Amino acid sequence: MTELCKIAFDPDETLLNRRAIVWTIAHIAVKQGGVEYLRDFCHCNAIESLLQMALSDPILSMRAVVLMACSFVASNRSLHKAIEEQGWFCDSYCGNSVCLPLAPFAEIVSENGLLLCC
Repeated sequence: MTELCKIAFDPDETLLNRRAIVWTIAHIAVKQGGVEYLRDFCHCNAIESLLQMALSDPILSMRAVVLMACSFVASNRSLHKAIEEQGWFCDSYCGNSVCLPLAPFAEIVSENGLLLCC
């Protein structure tokens, strides 16, 4: 499990592998006791790591995948506090969970200047 977690956050790994592992981490984290399991076996804070990755991954499509995975994790209401402590908003609308940074453009860095205009 530790090796899988390392791959998710390794920018030199293939995009396909990173996406698959991010979704694996999200599926584990959303379950009761999942965040603790990831902390014990991956030795990292999965919530904090995913949220940071959603803001700073060098590949924009990877940021989008992580943002969707974070919204999936936010479907577990017991994780809302941990997410909100990182400066993110999470709630449910019409049965769908939403997880967004409170200051979405303040921390997002992009070499493409048009990104912030879209």
